[in-house]
Amino acid sequence: MDPLDTLCEAVRTTPVPGAPPSISRESAAVGLAFLDTALRQNHVRRLTERLELVEHRLARRTTELDISLGLLDAEQRDAAELFRTMRNHDPDGAGRQGAELLWVPVARVAQEWEAPIAVVSAEGARLPRLTQYETSRLLAAGLYQLLKGILSSLPESAERSDLSRLLYSEDESRWLLQSALSTLLAERHKPRTTHPRPGTDRHGARHRELLLGVLDRHAPELDTYRELLGVALHDNLLVVGLDGRRDEHLLSYDSPPLVGRGHPIGPAGVLRWLRRSGSYYRVDYRTAVPANLRAYHLVAETEGSVEIARMHLVTSADVPRVRGLGEDLLALAARLEATQAAEGGGRAGGRRVLEWELQTVLRTLAEVVRSRRWEADQAGITFVEDPFPVSGALAWAGAPEQADARGSLLDQPEVGPGALRAAAAELEELELRSDLSLASDPESNRAHVYWRRSGAPSATGRRVGIRVTAVLRDSVHSRADSIIGYLLALMGITYLVAAMLTGSPWPFGVFPGRRAGDNADAVVAVLLLVPGFIYTRLDLPPPRSIAARVHLLTRGVADLAIGIMIVIAATVAIRPESRLLVTILEVAAGLQVTALLVLLAQRRGGFGQVPVPASVPRWARLGAARVGRTRPDADFTAAWTDGDGVRADG
Repeated sequence: MDPLDTLCEAVRTTPVPGAPPSISRESAAVGLAFLDTALRQNHVRRLTERLELVEHRLARRTTELDISLGLLDAEQRDAAELFRTMRNHDPDGAGRQGAELLWVPVARVAQEWEAPIAVVSAEGARLPRLTQYETSRLLAAGLYQLLKGILSSLPESAERSDLSRLLYSEDESRWLLQSALSTLLAERHKPRTTHPRPGTDRHGARHRELLLGVLDRHAPELDTYRELLGVALHDNLLVVGLDGRRDEHLLSYDSPPLVGRGHPIGPAGVLRWLRRSGSYYRVDYRTAVPANLRAYHLVAETEGSVEIARMHLVTSADVPRVRGLGEDLLALAARLEATQAAEGGGRAGGRRVLEWELQTVLRTLAEVVRSRRWEADQAGITFVEDPFPVSGALAWAGAPEQADARGSLLDQPEVGPGALRAAAAELEELELRSDLSLASDPESNRAHVYWRRSGAPSATGRRVGIRVTAVLRDSVHSRADSIIGYLLALMGITYLVAAMLTGSPWPFGVFPGRRAGDNADAVVAVLLLVPGFIYTRLDLPPPRSIAARVHLLTRGVADLAIGIMIVIAATVAIRPESRLLVTILEVAAGLQVTALLVLLAQRRGGFGQVPVPASVPRWARLGAARVGRTRPDADFTAAWTDGDGVRADG
């Protein structure tokens, strides 16, 4: 539900209080400051997430925060000091236990996570933190004062209207709003649909209708408030008590990642499994960090028998800049076209302003192109031809040395309306809004990727989406060879048994003799005991492990091979002298040969390669050479989930 719809549902179902709820202005100030600190996180210098892949669809995540209290602005620090005073009930803040603690929000955690979260310091000490009930009371007070302030700023509040009645005369309606916000944020479960109310509420109907009418009429003016209310409804704030006498703090806490749903079972799932052939295991991780976070670091680790062949990171940090750049290019193309069509080239002053604006936009374009070229160099990507022909030419034309040598930008043939429009289209088609970082570690069971913010910090609560994909492969390459040897041994046993039953060196198509049933028990024992004994000696990983998902094909071939021997043994035991036994032996031989060819093809790398997905930036997929130590047809893969979480797909 929309956050405002959720609030309206709480207004409909919450009883009208007979007295004003206890909401103070101090609590409101602290709640808004806590929400602002949690959104901006300007006091977090570095965020490190450690993702440990334990088993298939099971992962552990540890978040480490490098916090500097000196980066808090004056309002945020004053709110922390005010809450410390309120909590200690001591205006002087002296002589009370915990008087040195400074309560600061350090993270936002989705309410879907039900596991308890313990925040520990670098020394391993568990830090005190506010309960969600205490935090929700502060947020409710702050959101009520914020809503009241937004409504009071509207021109209608100064006239005779329902809005002025709600703000200044109808006390019960305001009490109902306060009670609805407090109940909505304090309760763990939130309404997902509207529920009809049978009968009439003679006491509170008038107050509910007034409040709901005001919220519905002024919904367009409450877009920003709707976003903040959504954060308070869906996220829990981790507010911990830090030692105010120290500036630098290193905190960590464990939080379970949200595991997405696996691929549905069906024809598409079967085809996907056959295409991959169990040769790799893909982990897709998605999260979001504040736009003004200085650095983000992800460390992934898995079991020792599996190596992380490669891992890459893509962020949306440049989306606003590149999107605005494309709009500026289109606007300048229209203005340049109008200027060139005017008689005499238009006014000189207008041309000068247009040239200055064009220089600014081309400098931004050059910075974007430069960033993508450097990222390609870091990733080891080389291109057969220039991937940015139009943008690169415009960026070079707008360089200061070019402007000094060739005169005005407006007179250069490379800078025309068509080129500007083509550059805007190129930004969108090549997805230059997305950056790229690759792990530089050698192939092992541990890898990391790093992102650092470039440019000035954002003053808003906008978040940067981060997408990380890791491709895991088997580090024990002898497992496939052992399965091939096992299959060859079973093929030899099948041939010998068939030759002895038929008495022919080419047993296929030959009817078994009458003596076939004389030694049926011995044949059955050989067909069951020998393959079973060899099967127990195979180095097969546990079924729920990631290594088992990597070896889906080889393990499936081993199970199929021993299943074939069981069918042959059952046929020999029941009907040793029938035509059915000949048919079973022929089918078994065909399946064994097919399985052997499949394993040999996989071992030679004939299939099972990782495809390049559409979610990778298109400019990176234009590379024709190797990316790191991988082949060009197995560079990247990605399938993102909705919301923060991890999806394991093998």
